[in-house]
Formats: sequence, structure tokens, C-alpha cells
Amino acid sequence: MSFDDDAAADRLAAIRRRVRRLVWWSGLSLTMTALFGSLLAAGSLDWLVRPDDVGLRVLLAALVWSFVGWTTWRTLCTPLRAALSDSSVAAQVDRRYPGLSGRCQSAAEFAAGGCDARWGSAELQALVVRQARADLSRVEPTEIVDPGRMGPALWAALMSCLIAGAVLFAYPLEAATAVRRLIWPWGNQPWPRTTVLALINEAGHPVPWDPDDPLRAVRGETLRFSVEATRGPLPAEVWWEVRAAGQAVPETHLLRQEVRDLPSGSDRRVAVVEWPVAQGPIEFRAVGGDDDSMPWHRLLVVDPPTLESFAIVVTPPAYSGQPPQTLPPGATQVRGLIGSRVKVTARSTKPLRSVSLAQRETAIQSLTLAPDGRSWTADLSITQPGTSVFWFILQDRQGFQEQQPLEFELRGEIDALPDVTLTEPDADRLVTPDARLPLAISAQDDRGLTRLQLGWQRGDYAEPPQELQSWTDLPLQATFRSEWSLGELQLQPGDRVVFRAEALDACDIGEPHIGKSAPRTLLVVSTSDKMTDLTQRTGEVLDDLQDAAQQQARLKQQAAELLTQLETVGELRPEDRDLLKRLQFDQRRLNSQLADTRHGLGHRARRIRAEFGWNGLSDNVTEPQLDAIADELDELSTSTLPQIEQHLTEAAKLLDGPQESRQDSPSREARDALDRAARGQQDVLEALLERQEELDQWQSERELISELQSLLETQQALNRETAELGSQTVTKALAELPPQQLAELAKLAARQRQQADRLRQFRQNLERQAEHLEDEEPARAAELAEAAEQLAQKQLDVTLRQAADDLSANRIGAAGPVQQAAEESLQQMQQAWNEQRPDDAEQLAQKLQKLESETQELVERAETLQKRAESENLADADRELLRRQADELRRDSQRLQRQLERMRMRSAAESARRAAQDFDQAEAALEDGDDPEQLRKHAEEAEAELASVQEQLRQERRQAQARLAQEEYERIASQIESLKTRQEAVVAETVRLETQRQDTGRWTRGQLR
Repeated sequence: MSFDDDAAADRLAAIRRRVRRLVWWSGLSLTMTALFGSLLAAGSLDWLVRPDDVGLRVLLAALVWSFVGWTTWRTLCTPLRAALSDSSVAAQVDRRYPGLSGRCQSAAEFAAGGCDARWGSAELQALVVRQARADLSRVEPTEIVDPGRMGPALWAALMSCLIAGAVLFAYPLEAATAVRRLIWPWGNQPWPRTTVLALINEAGHPVPWDPDDPLRAVRGETLRFSVEATRGPLPAEVWWEVRAAGQAVPETHLLRQEVRDLPSGSDRRVAVVEWPVAQGPIEFRAVGGDDDSMPWHRLLVVDPPTLESFAIVVTPPAYSGQPPQTLPPGATQVRGLIGSRVKVTARSTKPLRSVSLAQRETAIQSLTLAPDGRSWTADLSITQPGTSVFWFILQDRQGFQEQQPLEFELRGEIDALPDVTLTEPDADRLVTPDARLPLAISAQDDRGLTRLQLGWQRGDYAEPPQELQSWTDLPLQATFRSEWSLGELQLQPGDRVVFRAEALDACDIGEPHIGKSAPRTLLVVSTSDKMTDLTQRTGEVLDDLQDAAQQQARLKQQAAELLTQLETVGELRPEDRDLLKRLQFDQRRLNSQLADTRHGLGHRARRIRAEFGWNGLSDNVTEPQLDAIADELDELSTSTLPQIEQHLTEAAKLLDGPQESRQDSPSREARDALDRAARGQQDVLEALLERQEELDQWQSERELISELQSLLETQQALNRETAELGSQTVTKALAELPPQQLAELAKLAARQRQQADRLRQFRQNLERQAEHLEDEEPARAAELAEAAEQLAQKQLDVTLRQAADDLSANRIGAAGPVQQAAEESLQQMQQAWNEQRPDDAEQLAQKLQKLESETQELVERAETLQKRAESENLADADRELLRRQADELRRDSQRLQRQLERMRMRSAAESARRAAQDFDQAEAALEDGDDPEQLRKHAEEAEAELASVQEQLRQERRQAQARLAQEEYERIASQIESLKTRQEAVVAETVRLETQRQDTGRWTRGQLR
């Protein structure tokens, strides 16, 4: 019995075919999974490790292919080779359907055995076979074999295929390399690199590599390449390797990286190569990341053409008068005046194809080579100030150029403008229209001066310059002094003139070289305004002089305190040392305020005094005072003030350092130095107080004179306005006047009352000033008292107040004569005052008489000192009294010396100086207790010197009185001549009026008035 004869056999065959298909797919899937998985694993391991050892690679390939073969044999070949009998298929049916109780497998075995009785009953076996056939007819082959059991294998195969495909798509080169390395591990199959570097030249093209045609560069040239990544990103570190040809070990240098813009608008990161070529031949390449396969580029170094020699000749412009100058060999700094010509003759180290002259901001100029191909000449001009550079571009016959040619510095020097200083006037000035302004000009030029001129402008209009001096010999320095007569300019008060000194040199290139001084401004004012300006400035000098006297008194007190500290204690405390330092500083500053040659009081006083003469003004009171101040301060600045500073410095040095390091002698010397400084301070203080006292009197008198002038000018203005207004109102009654004229009369009357009050106050000031001067200057006091008495007798203030009332009532006829009489009285007072003011001769006579009296007193005191000094035995108290008297006589003699020097009496001043020196020596003798004979000798010599001074003063006084008498005679003669002229004018006017009356037959209203 068999299953082959019926449908059961077909069923079994269908099941058998299905099982084989499933085995085939399952084995194939597992084989593919093993293949792709092992390839991925081995390839990844090989990529990570990248072994270059062939043995390792063969071992890895053997493992991979062994595993794939074993999987293929185990899951595909072995199952497919096994035969599927009816019994095994039936067994599969029984396992699928447990309810058959294994009948299908038993029936298959029975049928295969032909229902052999040896295995039991044949009928029973046939029954089982029949039942199994019936069961198989109902079985579907698709239900026997479950395809879901091969799902994991299929999924594994699918995933391995997908992964392998993805790797192959993403990394085709790496995947192919991995397979090749596993298939043929003995071959040279390197892994592809993630980074591939390329050298790019400045033109943006890859640097060619040809072992038979190396690169070439000029020695000194800088190789400029960029390293780009043609594959993968640029590594964070890119190295430049360079070696000398034939060497194995290169130098490595890390390259700088930067981002460059591409023409497409994107950017790219590159490594920058800047390699100076100094030696050669060399080989170089770039490495970075995993790319170390760039071939070595060979570079040959070629020597460029350079300058072998050159010579430079500079020819200055013709106006300078300088000869051509040949620079030393090798000099590359060319200096010359603007307009100079420069000639360069040069030769190169090798034959050239071309040579050009290059300058910054200038087009390149081709030059002509000499026939030898190595020499040439270049001509340049210095046209601009400052520094520029030029060089030669040399190109040899192979086309190579020097990368860093020798540069020549071309410095154009400006012919400096002449330096002009306007030393006089040294500041802006107020001037009168007819002033003669002194000019002091100093000029200098490094090439020579040709002309000196004065440039000026009136207001905003520039006038043509005035030539002052010209030269043809081109002096380097010049000084010019002259006067500028402003009267020729026809200036008016209120005009403003700005001027400066100008100097020209010989430069004829470009615009004329005109050096200009700092400008000075002249403001033209009236004579009265200028006099007011000078008076105010003199008052400022008085204020500063008073302040200086106060400072000197304070400094003298400080010196006295320090001297007392030394005499009492013998040393200075720390705070006393600080006081001494401040005393030095303050005394030095005060000396500068008094004696500075540009801003000191003496300079200012002399400047104000000079301005009187410049502007054609005269003031017999102010000018002598200014001269006295200037002379006094000049004398102090040359003698006393420097000595004070020297003595203070000496005392400070002697007292410097700790007490234990000083002996008694230095302390005594310091006391002496400080005492001499204090004496000098006293002399300066007395001199300043004398000047201040004289200036106080001058200021008081100036105030009276100014007030009198103001009263006269105000009254003259009132008289003019009264006449103008009276011509309109004199024929009308007060009630008939319009409101405006009434207002004008009221205002005019109010001003006249104010004038009356001022006149009364002026009279009171005269009386007070006369009382103040009664003891010091009785003559001047009498003059002031007489003037006040005249005003009181005339009762001008009362009559002017009555005139104001008449103006209010429109009684012009009554007010006019009173106003006119007041004006005449004020004019007469001013004229009399000017005549009474002492002139130079009178002042000199008065001063000489006063000095003669003071000298007589000094002689008497010196005689008394001499008599007291004749005593053989002097007590300490008597010696101290005589010492103080000698000190007082010394100071008074020094004061007399200063007064005589101000009066230019040099011989008498020298005698007074010797007398002061004798008194000083007498004082020293009294202090040291020397021989009394020396004391008497010094006293006698001092008395004799003072007697000589007294005699010289007496002679000078007599001469001054004689000159004064002569001047008085001349003044009286002038007054008589003036009276004669006025009387002749009165007679002529009387005759004219009488003739006019006879012609008309009556008196006119104007004649009656």
C-alpha cells in the first residue's frame, strides 16, 4: 500500500515542496544576514583600527569568510540536502493536528512496508492507511507549514540589507574598500581619507606638482599659498612641512587659518602659508587631519637682480646759493630743499630686461638702460614737503624681480619762513592819533633775509605793507629800531589798527616766503582818554606797590621771629624750618614781582613813563613819580634784593641737618646771615614806603586836578546848551512855552544845581587836602587853601544855584552871565593851578634843600656818635646803645644813597654808600668789642663822607635855584607878552564895534549883550 496512488500522495508532495521553499528562504536569509553582518562588523573594525599588517588582515578575512561559509552550510546547504520521506511529512501533519493520534505517520510507515504482517495485523494496517488517506484529503498544505517561523530570519536579512545599502550609499568608497580589503587582504588597498588637502596659489589655482619641473622663486620672496580641503572639512590643525632637498626630517609649522569670501557669495575656511624663501632648493607640503599623502613640492631658489652700486647728487635750488652735494657712498636718505634736483646713477648685479622708477602715489616711470644692460640714470625733483620713498624695479632677463628692493628716503625740507619777533610794542596799546610808536623788530632766517616790512590794516581793510628795510647781502639775522608816526595815517579816535612785522627771504619757488610776527592791536583814543588810561595804570602800580610793601613787612616780621628764635634758643624747631623755607619762597616771589624784566613793577612803571613821550603827552607830576619808582626798583634789583635771597639761602644751608651734627660756629654764621637778610628787608620796606607815600600825595593831587577838569568841562557843556535853548525861549513867557521846552529847562536847571553841589564838595576837598599837607608841604598847602578861599569868596556854588532857579523860570538873560562867569572862574583857577605847580627845576630845588637838611642831621648824629665812642671804657649798656645808633645811621645813610641815585647824583651817592659802610663797620666793632680806636676811625670817616655829601647837595641846590630863577623870569615875560596880545585884541574889537555903531547909527541887540 502506498500514498502515491491517490490524492494523499499529492497532498504529501505539496507539503514537501512547501517545506523545501521555506527551508530555502530561511537559509538564504540567514546566510545574507551572516554575510552582511560580518562584513559590516569586520569592515568597521578594519576602518577603526586600520591595520597595515597583512597577517592581521588575513586573519580578519578568514574569520569573516569562515563564519559566512559555516552559516551557509548550516542553514542552507545541509537542510536542502536532506530528503523528505512520506513518513516525515506525515509526522509533520500529525504534529500540526494532534487529534489524528499519529495515524498519518503510522499509515505512511505501513504503506511503505506494504502492510507487512510482521508489524501486526494486515487488515488493521490497511484500516489505518485508509483512515489516513481520508484524513489527508481534508488537510490543506498551507496549514501544515507555518511561514511565520521564518519571519525573524527574513527580518534579519532585510535589516542587514538595508544597513548595508545605507552604508554603501553614504560611504561608497569606504564600503568598497572594506570589501576589497576582506576579499583580498594581501593587496594594497588603503582606506580612503576623510580629509584631502590641496595647495592653492594666489591666483586661486592648484599648485602643480611635477617631479621633473620644480617650482622656482626669487630669493627673498615670500611664498603665499592657501591650503584648502577638497574633501571633508579643514582640520583644526594644518601643518606646513618644509625641508632642504635631500633631507629626511622636515621642519613643521602650524598654519594660521582664516575665512575667505568666495565669488559665489559663500565663504571657505583655509590655512594660510606665508613662507619667506631664503635658502634653496627646498621641498614642502601641507599635512593635516588624516591626510599625510600630499607629495613633496620641490622649489629652486633664484638670486634676484639687486643694486650693485649707486651714487646720488643733490642740486639745491639756485636762490639758496648752495653748491651741488654728493652723498656718501651707500647713503639712502636724500634731503634737500623743495625745488632741489636729485640725480641717481646706479648699476645692477646682473643684466636686466628692464628697470623702472617707482614712487608712492606716483605712476611708475620706465628708465633707459645703458648698452651694457646693467647701468642707468634717474632724475627726480623734490616738490613736496615731508618724507617720501622711491625705489627701482629691476627685472632680469628671466623675468625675476627683487621682492624687497632697496628703498631711498626722499625728504623735502621747507625753506622755513623767516622768524620775526615784534619786541616793541610788546602788547596791544591805546594810542593817540599823533602818537609816534617805537618799533623794535628782530628777524632771522636760515637762508638769509631780503626785506623787512610792516603789514597793517585799518579796521577790516588791509593797507599796503610799508617797507622798513631791505638787503642784498642776505643777512641771517637783523634788528630794526625806529618810530612809526601814526599822524601820517590820519587816524581818528575810535579807529582800530592791527599790525605785524613781516620778513621775506630769497625763496623764489611758489608763494613768497613771508614770516609774520604776532599781531599787535592799536586802539586810537583821544588825548584825554589816553591820559586817563595812563593815570589808571599808574594807580594800579601804586596799588601793587602798596601790596608789595605789605608783603615785605610780613616777610621782615617772619625773619625777625626766626632771628629771635636763634638768638634765644640757638636752634630752629621743625615748624621754624618750614617757616624759613616759606620765607625763601615768598621772598623770591616778591623779588620777581618787583624786579622781573618783563612783568615787574619797575618795568611797568618805565613802560607807562615811556608812553607819555610816545603819545606826545606830558605830566610834570606823574612822570617824575614813575621815573622814581623805576629807578628805585632797578637799584633794589641789582643790589639789595639779590643779597636778601642770598642771605636767606645761606642761612637755610647752615641750619640744614640735625642739631648734633652742627657746631656753634655754623649757628652763629646762620644768625649773621639771617640778620643781614632782615636788614636788607628793612631797607626794601623803607624804600617801598617812601615811594608809596610820594605816590599817595600824587594820587590825591591827581584826583583834585581831574575833578577841576571835570567841573570845567561840565560847566562848558551847560553853557552851550543854555545858549542853544535860550535862542528858542528867550522871547517867550514861561506860560507860552510848549511842554517839551519846559522839560528841557527843568532838566537843564537840575543839572546846574548838581554842578553847584559838586563845586561846593570840591571846595571842601581843597580845604581838607590843605590841612593834610600843612605840616609836610606848607607851600603846597597854602596854594590849595588859597584856591578854596577864592571859591568861597566868589560863592560860585551859591550863584550857580541861583542860575538854576533862573533857568527854571526861563530867565535866560539872568542865568547866562552867571554861568559864563563861573566858567571863566574855573578856567582861571585851572590856569593858576598849572602855573603854581612846580616844574622840574622847582621840584629839584625843593628836594635838594630837603636832602641837605637831612644830611645836616646825619652829620650831627655822626658827630655825637664819634664823641661817645672816644670814651675808653664803655659799659655793655652804652655799647649796645651806640650799636643801635650806628645801625640807624647806616640805614639812614643807605636811604640817602638811594635818593641821591634816583636824582642821578652819582658822586654824592657813592659818598653816602661809603658812609653807610663805615657805620656798618663801626657797628661790627661794637658787637665784637674791638679796639675803640677802630670805632672812632670809622665814625670819623663816616662823618667826613656825610659832610662831603652835604657840600655837594649845597652846590646842586644853588644851581637849581639859579635855573629856577631864570625860568621864573622867562615865565613872567611870557605872561606879559600874553597880556599884551590880549589887550591888543580888545582894542581892535573895540574899534570894530565903534566903527559898526557909527555906520548904523545905533547899538544892535548883540552889541548890547
